[in-house]
Amino acid sequence: MASENTIRIIPNVRAGVLGQKAFNIIITNSQLIIAQMTNAMVNEEIKKTREESKEKGDGFLKRMASTMTAGYHIHERYFNMMPEQIINETPGNFAIPNDSIKKIRIKMGQTYEDGTNRPNTLKIISEKAKYKYTFTQITARQAKELLTQTLGSKVK
Repeated sequence: MASENTIRIIPNVRAGVLGQKAFNIIITNSQLIIAQMTNAMVNEEIKKTREESKEKGDGFLKRMASTMTAGYHIHERYFNMMPEQIINETPGNFAIPNDSIKKIRIKMGQTYEDGTNRPNTLKIISEKAKYKYTFTQITARQAKELLTQTLGSKVK
């Protein structure tokens, strides 16, 4: 069997009441890993970004912009981690074996004339449970392409 590695990531998905919990979905050749983003992780990334901006000599506005967008890049860390490290990173992380996934349904969000948005949705139906997430950082089409490369016709 080939070694398992991180192939793709769907960043910054949300779940729970009012989408208060944030996750990254890591796609490997044998499982989906749902990795929770904790406040501590976001704060650590903000601190790291602030320090890097100061070292580069960035001005106030550039440092502020970097700090405000720090959470959008947390998912990049997973490309350098082994799947077991990701699963054990926080108690909220878990894996769904690809062979237990029955279907994944992705629906495109919508922007209304009044400026309100409905985010994209991602439903994972496995043998054991159903999971529902919303996302906006990538398009529904991009998410479908990422998942289809590994899960094929299970993605609708």
